[in-house]
Amino acid sequence: MNSDLETCQLQLKNYIEEQEEVPYSTLRYVVAVISYGGRITDQRDERLISAMYKVYCSENVVNSDSHQFSYDGVYRVPEDLSLEGIKAYVDQLPLEDPTEVFGLHQNASLTYSINTCKDFMGY
Repeated sequence: MNSDLETCQLQLKNYIEEQEEVPYSTLRYVVAVISYGGRITDQRDERLISAMYKVYCSENVVNSDSHQFSYDGVYRVPEDLSLEGIKAYVDQLPLEDPTEVFGLHQNASLTYSINTCKDFMGY
């Protein structure tokens, strides 16, 4: 929901402006567990959002000029952070995202494919 996004943005802004150093673990907890996680009822989804946010909310993302979210380097912090540069970067991304981008093991993709096939076949 937009209200959740706005709340998280305000929390992030407040923490960054009021703290000498960015409290990444606190931010991960507040955003993933309380703000967004407060609406999640499934325990597996709670674990998923925590894993995803751990990947994207880290010191490495901010302090590295070449941080990558995937081993192949396709998913990374773009070099050109202008609006046009970000749009160009997003336009070249693949249609299907690898599980590693979300902090998940490759087996998550296999499990998803098996379950999708079973649902399709009516098992």
